[in-house]
Amino acid sequence: GRRWLTAGGWAAVALAAFFITRPPQTGALEARSLDDFNSGRLALEHGDLFTARVKLERAAEAAPGNADILTALGTYWLEMHNPEKARSYYNWALRVNTRMPTTLNNLAILEMNERHWARALALLTRVLEIDPDDTKALELVNCCNLRLQKEVPAEASKALTPLPGEPASTPAP
Repeated sequence: GRRWLTAGGWAAVALAAFFITRPPQTGALEARSLDDFNSGRLALEHGDLFTARVKLERAAEAAPGNADILTALGTYWLEMHNPEKARSYYNWALRVNTRMPTTLNNLAILEMNERHWARALALLTRVLEIDPDDTKALELVNCCNLRLQKEVPAEASKALTPLPGEPASTPAP
């Protein structure tokens, strides 16, 4: 049978998704905050969580309310196995910028960890509206659809999210 990822596995998926996304929308970031942001992301990628937190918090102080920094801090807290704090930072980032696929993907992963497949699908649908080619979102949609079919067969046909280019499925009579 298929093996599903544990919470730690989903955190690794979120971390990988964070690092393969677009460069930061820094705009007004000053050199110091940009250096701290980049150093914090690299430290996070290499598992140096202490340095990641120091650098990302310093970047956040220099550029309060920057959505990319807030997302990176959310990913830090996800790595620290603190999903509520991660969720708080991701939601804050989305209040600043509602069109952040990485942040939406990571929130979807949090929902998946809690087996809230329909909520995860709603977030992933938003990602695909922003970027129809987001491979991480497409992969996670497939996973959610499979889990819905397995866990809630009677409701699965109502909640299934078709992939772009696929016809919407119709429930059997």
